[in-house]
Amino acid sequence: MLLLCFFGSVKQWNQWKTVSWAATLIVVATMLVPALDAWLPSGILNAQGLRIWNDVILIESIIMMVYSGLAMWQVKHWMDEARDQNYSNPDDFPADYARRVWLAPILFTPLLWPAYIWDSPLWMAIDNVLLAASNILLLLNVMPAWRRKVILSSSEADITECHEEPTDDNKNEQIEQTAMEIEEYVKGQRAYLDCHLKIDDVVAHTHLGRTFVSLTFRRRFSSFANYVNSLRLAHYEQYQSQHPEETKESAALASGFSSYTAYYRAKKKLEDEGLSPNTKKDNYTF
Repeated sequence: MLLLCFFGSVKQWNQWKTVSWAATLIVVATMLVPALDAWLPSGILNAQGLRIWNDVILIESIIMMVYSGLAMWQVKHWMDEARDQNYSNPDDFPADYARRVWLAPILFTPLLWPAYIWDSPLWMAIDNVLLAASNILLLLNVMPAWRRKVILSSSEADITECHEEPTDDNKNEQIEQTAMEIEEYVKGQRAYLDCHLKIDDVVAHTHLGRTFVSLTFRRRFSSFANYVNSLRLAHYEQYQSQHPEETKESAALASGFSSYTAYYRAKKKLEDEGLSPNTKKDNYTF
């Protein structure tokens, strides 16, 4: 639940609120009955009622496991999108962080069943302590301040580009035409100042499809993210020289980055790859 809500909010996926509220209400409604039965002196369930309610909880537990599987699949789908360099800003979706935590429900599952299978108060107490500690750790990890620190210190996974077959003259001409359209939109219209710019936005301003636009970015500009962030870095340097009184954070925001952390990460990545504006002035002049 925490993971889906966190990544859903990062992705600006509005449905996460509806899904999370529905799952929460189901769990609360199910657990409220046995809780009241335990707290009230007279109780509200007889022996047969408890057996029926145990069956209800078992069915719900299986449903919630399926729900967790679907949530993990959704997060994995977002990770694949990020791997395909759909985003110009690393803060739009923290793919490296997601790779480390998206399997958490599988790790938690073994803690859930021993108490139910063995019907042991001792196992129930142990389970509750372990689950509480695990959920606290997970909650701390999805808090924005901690996420920002993890994103900054993490190293990006290398993206393996598929080998492309040689193209004919006609395709090369199409690449040149697409490159001009990309530059006209991203650089000419300053679309790079949109901190949530996606490759789909660029595709909408070209006459060819996403596959060809992605190919053009790889051949002419290294990658979508590298090209956009190079323009942002050049804008950042010029903005700082023109507004020396501004803070680094405000300069980063004015240059299309979501934060100074995103600026620092993009700058370091381009420098490591030898693609910073200082070394690629011909392609990335601001």
